[in-house]
Amino acid sequence: MGRKNEIASELLNRGIECVNNDDLYSARRLFEKTISIDPHYSEAHYGLGLLYLILGNKAAAMKECKSLEKLNSNLKKKLANHINNSN
Repeated sequence: MGRKNEIASELLNRGIECVNNDDLYSARRLFEKTISIDPHYSEAHYGLGLLYLILGNKAAAMKECKSLEKLNSNLKKKLANHINNSN
């Protein structure tokens, strides 16, 4: 794994930890930073999409779902299900 991938992976893990600790602002920043380092990191797009749903921003979640179309069809389907089941 290259250094860039290691950094992106670490940022993603820190973002997930922030979500688990209800630090949603930091989680968003970390997911966005992960994507800026590796725009093809599907798990970061998925995490950011879920976070947007938690924050009530369905349009932004749908944008992340669209990003997943070409990256990871399984995560795209999972995020789409969450979006469709959200209020």
